[in-house]
Amino acid sequence: MLPRGKLRRNERPVRGAEREVVEETGFRVEVGEFLGVITYQAGRRPKVVRFWLMRAEAEPSYRVMKDIVAAEWLSLAEAIEWLSNPLEKVFLTHIGRHAILQAKQP
Repeated sequence: MLPRGKLRRNERPVRGAEREVVEETGFRVEVGEFLGVITYQAGRRPKVVRFWLMRAEAEPSYRVMKDIVAAEWLSLAEAIEWLSNPLEKVFLTHIGRHAILQAKQP
């Protein structure tokens, strides 16, 4: 799955996304362009997941959260294949190539 979680009280979505990535991958990131949003039901409550283009540092800076078994960097095709959430698969299929092209620009 992609890093995602709940916002802390009064936390802005972009800062929450940055924090979640650091907690779940151990890498500090530079947050770039907003890529979009997906929504779905998580139990009885709606879940809203926002996505940003991010650039990770070359080496991890932090230990990942205790409940994270493993973090792995994948190619776009591998990530789409591994995802179990159908909405995330569709999102990455359509937005992923754009994000990669944007990341390659200086």
